[in-house]
Amino acid sequence: MKNLFRRTDPKSKRTSDYDTAKLLFETRSHIYDGCEHGWPMPRPDWIPEGDPLLKIYDEAPKLLDRAKIVYAAVVGAAPGIYEDGEDENETAPGGVLYSMDHYYDYNPAALCAISDHINSYSCTEYIDQAPDNVRPILRLLMKTRVIYRLKLPVSMTRGREVYFSSILFFRCHLPNGKLDCELVPIFAWPKEFETCIMLPSQFWADELKTLALVRTNDPAVIRKLQELNQNKNH
Repeated sequence: MKNLFRRTDPKSKRTSDYDTAKLLFETRSHIYDGCEHGWPMPRPDWIPEGDPLLKIYDEAPKLLDRAKIVYAAVVGAAPGIYEDGEDENETAPGGVLYSMDHYYDYNPAALCAISDHINSYSCTEYIDQAPDNVRPILRLLMKTRVIYRLKLPVSMTRGREVYFSSILFFRCHLPNGKLDCELVPIFAWPKEFETCIMLPSQFWADELKTLALVRTNDPAVIRKLQELNQNKNH
């Protein structure tokens, strides 16, 4: 039995417990003209010339200049990025779901729910049992290692535009040095660009970093989150 994706298990609080639109607004406010956004990043040796992942590097300069920062739900990634590692430049391919619809600024948990739905059928032995609107996506992912700007069927998204895209996760850009979060902010503009890029965590709102870190189930991080929530309520 093969699973097409590797996901972290939900821990403690989830995305729906937070004022996500406020966190996204704060994150966007950290970006300014001339900001380098953590790029350019070195190309890893495992990506050869002609690889479709190089499109991310090709589009990056213009994408970072013109794109909008939106939430993306993590669908999955190469297993190594979920574990601790010493190489801060380690890079792993993965996949995300995102949308330009403002609805998801306030309801990014809905993106996570779509991701969970897809993942529930991602074991190869269950693909034939997947609903008609999910099965073609899973079969395409089995055949194609890299997919950009794949629009999901509206029957999965309640009529809203949602895209699946391959992405690169850089260890040095993740708030915990590994992929522990179900939600990340990305640069995207599907009207003009095929690819998307994760915003380095140094630019994330502090509480958004805590939302990511709490999934490690670290008691110290959970206490910090509780303090942040108490301060917000006073």
